[in-house]
Amino acid sequence: MLRLLFFTYLIFQTYGFLVYPQDDSSPSDEESSPSPHLRPLLLADHYHDGWQHPGIVYNIDDSFCKVRDKPTFIDRTRFIKHFYERKEPMAIHAPPRFGKTSNLEMLKLFFDIPVDLNGTPVQNYVEQKRAFFDNLLTCRDMDSFFCMDYIASHPVIFLDFMSLDTENIESFNFTLRIMMRVLFENHGYLANSPLLSREEHGIFNKDVHPSLKEDVGAIGGLILARLLHKHHNRSCIVLIDNYDAPVAKMIVKGNKDDSMSQIFKTLTDLMKGLFKDNTFVSHFLLTGISSIGSVYTQEVKNLSHYSIFENATLSNFYGLKFKDDEDFIMGRFGKPEWVDEARRPYGGYHSLATNEKMLALRSFSKFMEEEGKYDDFERIPILLQLEELLEYDKFGRVIEKTLETNTTIVNKRPPFSEQDIKNLHDLISRQKNEPDEATQVEHLMLQFLQENGVYTIISKDDTTHKVDIVVPNLEIKKLLQYLLYTENFFVEKYQLTREKMGHFVDSVIKLNDKRESFQTMISAIRSLFEKVIPETESEFRAPLYSLPRLMGYQSFWRVDNEVLGPNKTIIDTLLFRKDKTLIIFEFKFERDSASAALLDVVNKKKCEDETDEKPLNTILVGLHFSSRRDCSVSYLYNKNNAEEAITIEEKMR
Repeated sequence: MLRLLFFTYLIFQTYGFLVYPQDDSSPSDEESSPSPHLRPLLLADHYHDGWQHPGIVYNIDDSFCKVRDKPTFIDRTRFIKHFYERKEPMAIHAPPRFGKTSNLEMLKLFFDIPVDLNGTPVQNYVEQKRAFFDNLLTCRDMDSFFCMDYIASHPVIFLDFMSLDTENIESFNFTLRIMMRVLFENHGYLANSPLLSREEHGIFNKDVHPSLKEDVGAIGGLILARLLHKHHNRSCIVLIDNYDAPVAKMIVKGNKDDSMSQIFKTLTDLMKGLFKDNTFVSHFLLTGISSIGSVYTQEVKNLSHYSIFENATLSNFYGLKFKDDEDFIMGRFGKPEWVDEARRPYGGYHSLATNEKMLALRSFSKFMEEEGKYDDFERIPILLQLEELLEYDKFGRVIEKTLETNTTIVNKRPPFSEQDIKNLHDLISRQKNEPDEATQVEHLMLQFLQENGVYTIISKDDTTHKVDIVVPNLEIKKLLQYLLYTENFFVEKYQLTREKMGHFVDSVIKLNDKRESFQTMISAIRSLFEKVIPETESEFRAPLYSLPRLMGYQSFWRVDNEVLGPNKTIIDTLLFRKDKTLIIFEFKFERDSASAALLDVVNKKKCEDETDEKPLNTILVGLHFSSRRDCSVSYLYNKNNAEEAITIEEKMR
């Protein structure tokens, strides 16, 4: 039965519904010498409960050690001292890929007491820990005294709420019991502790294990904290990762048996048991993406909710600031040309506390490890799970307006209510966005997306609680465009037929050196906007670069927009046909002209963008469109002299 439950837990972890990925770690703001992995000490095999168990030391987790060996590791170990000495109950929020999980694993590795099968501290392993951390910032200089006093000094309870399934009350209770069972098994040495009573030893008997009982699963953490305190005669440190994940799952998927209130009550009881008037716990830290998790932390005394972007101290321990990335790139890789190439695709998160720009760590690390390549962007899981919300008649029209401009919303502060969670789910599950949809719910959804890293706050007004948000970088913008701009989106927005969209794509596929092919394309473009005129240049561009990707994929090797061109230029749209024809579009809406657009391409040498293969033909196109539906094109075929350009205009009839 034990093995069956354990393997079931692994299946839930591997194949279950995932809202957020775990954060990876990061590049280092200071070189430090390589350190060996901490290695488990092997003991004799033993028998327990009828099963043979390999003799390993309990509580060994070398996840952080493996991260330390990466070339893109950033030393954030000073957070250990900050966390311990501040002794403040905290819930820290940061988007995915900013290093939350790595910091928790670092705290666990530093403080946790390594013990043998009987719960006796293993001094040899403690010394290995010290040797490991001696090379890192928190244990250098005067901080070495802190390390001597506090390394391996507390039992640690580590929970990850990602494993909790909230689809219905049965699946929730089952996954909660599994989570608790695994937690108790991680501290299974207590079953042999001479300091515990017979009744307390019995807790670890699978037949009376508290985590198997639905009515006491929520107080399993309190029970374990008491037993750990009694065995070690030291207070516990509690670390909870993805504490907001159960709420995010309810927002995205709902709750099929209307048990949301029961689930929230159980989670509230779990939090109360661990943190409210619990004399066995001295330090605790919750990390998550969104502050919506506050719906079940309201009874935790003195709990402070912090965004890394609004706290100057915490911003030093998460993400990577622009001022640090250049030193890191130059010092570690010696590639100055990578600095700007990394900042535009991955940077742009704004720290309100320090007025600095920040980058997401894992995206930046991936960029560095792949030697300056940024073609394959990371995906924010919450966006992938909200594809239906992005339909034009639901929330897509709201999202599109945020792609190019600042958007002002009213930012709600914790705590959140159960009704807030229901309202967000209703917005997602509704067939269409009702005209009378409450503005505050839309603002709450944008805030939820902002906390997930889809937007960044660039300014705020503490009096009105209004904040201005923008899309932070090219990585997120392209992901939004990819998910937002579907064939159905353009059908709904511009009242198009698929035949008209197909005509435009076909005209681009057939562009050649003949004037008639460009005349055909102009007519196809005017037809796209026959019923609805775009309001901005970005709205005008959207179908022109999206439709070839959606409908002409068999004819193109590459379809891309806002491409980083030579000399820090930006190419509006780049297409590389399978006949090895490179097409570069520059768009103008209302202002300027097609000739001015083409001149911009020529003067900035945008045709020099590198492609996987050398093109046989190159077509440079300047395209102008007005709200009167006037359309003009200026083009060069296998030429690079603007004076030789051919211009065609089609006026509104």
